[in-house]
Amino acid sequence: LIVKLQDSVNTLGGTYAGVRITDAAVVVDPFNSVIEPIAPKTNYLEYLFPTLLLMLCMIGSLLVAPSLIHADKQSSAHIRNLLAKEHKDSFYLGTLITSSGVVISQLLLVLVISTILFGSGTITGVMGAFGVLIVATIGLVGIGLSIGYLFFSETAALLSSAVLSILLILTSDIVIPGRSLPGFIGQ
Repeated sequence: LIVKLQDSVNTLGGTYAGVRITDAAVVVDPFNSVIEPIAPKTNYLEYLFPTLLLMLCMIGSLLVAPSLIHADKQSSAHIRNLLAKEHKDSFYLGTLITSSGVVISQLLLVLVISTILFGSGTITGVMGAFGVLIVATIGLVGIGLSIGYLFFSETAALLSSAVLSILLILTSDIVIPGRSLPGFIGQ
């Protein structure tokens, strides 16, 4: 038994002497690999910035129009506007133009500030789609106008506008991508 044990130790010692690599770091990590990205390293602001602008457009449009409508209803000029010989559509059109102007000026201000802070690389894609933002602003202001005229109190109008904007954000691809939803919801 002792002779067999001695032979095993001698065999093991010979095998160990034949090993050329004895560094533990090389034994544990035998392959040196370098991972190089395929695409150049960029920030994701270029991809998220148009979405953030659209969210600003949506929330601003849905909240500004009911606020202006109810501010007009609470002002002393409201009775004078009701008794005026002007057609009611001119007041609707005036509120639409005013609300759209406020939201578009907010978008332009955000674009100017982001150009100053982040450079022009982020803004180039947005400027091409600025016409789409204007059309979206006018459409969302129209929805905000209908909400403002539908409800009699400012609180109810603003609350329903906020709920509608939250629902629009949740059902868009901003928060939950449509590809990850079940088939009957994602379509």
